[in-house]
Amino acid sequence: MNITDLIANGWSYHETESERLAEELENTSIARMSVKDVAQCLQLSNHTIGEHLGDWSRARKFLQSVLDANPSSSKLSNVACYRYVADYMDADHFAAIRAEMDALSVSEHVLGTYLVLKSMLATALVGSGLWDKGFEILNTLNKMASTSELPKSTIRSLAITNNNVANDCLAADSLSPSEGRALLHCANAALQFWKMCGTWVNEERALYLLSLVFASTDAMDQSLTHAKAALRVIQSNGDQPVDEAFIRLAAAKAYHGLADPESAFSELEQSDKIAEGWCDDALTEEYQSLRSKLAFV
Repeated sequence: MNITDLIANGWSYHETESERLAEELENTSIARMSVKDVAQCLQLSNHTIGEHLGDWSRARKFLQSVLDANPSSSKLSNVACYRYVADYMDADHFAAIRAEMDALSVSEHVLGTYLVLKSMLATALVGSGLWDKGFEILNTLNKMASTSELPKSTIRSLAITNNNVANDCLAADSLSPSEGRALLHCANAALQFWKMCGTWVNEERALYLLSLVFASTDAMDQSLTHAKAALRVIQSNGDQPVDEAFIRLAAAKAYHGLADPESAFSELEQSDKIAEGWCDDALTEEYQSLRSKLAFV
């Protein structure tokens, strides 16, 4: 498998088969890669080897092998950002400073690149289990972004970062009160930034995320409010049946938590009707898994 195909396919199993993917990356030809492939490869390797396997020395070694094989990419701003993260997480802070300076020195918008670079570090910290440190950085970055004029690409990067961090936190077994507050902050920031730079689909998905976040803290009134808002965005803009089915599951859970079983079963009936027509086995399995967690079914 060539590196382009490996990058495209690797995301589908990077979490469940991290070691397999790491070995495949290390044993695949990385010579003469396109600039796009270099950046995407380093994103995948940092996330898989550094975060999931917890081996930043290995991630950094692989990153350096990619850059040695593709020297013209080494000081591009986005590539230097991945260098920065790997160097910092491997505790070589002087090398991280050099990578940071490389990223900023060739940037067309220094503040925007700085925020993206630090948001990548925050993501790596959270992904490595250092939640408090990652949250503290991301909270500061979000405040800076809210009061600055930034390129849409920077806002989009922050929207994705907050969205991904919030989803990762939702998947955790348990959260401390401070982590729960940080989770809510990230979900709200994701919505704020998507409304600045994204589409209505981004907006309704961010509202759905907030519905799940509030449900995780048993704030069912707020969960229902955001689920309804997400459905209104869909109804006002077009058709998004898959998203609608999952949002209605969230609404059903919220109605049950608010002691309104009639509305809960009505939402569940509507979501089941939408899901009946799906031909994607993986999507159906995901839907049934979430449905099975509804306490009233």
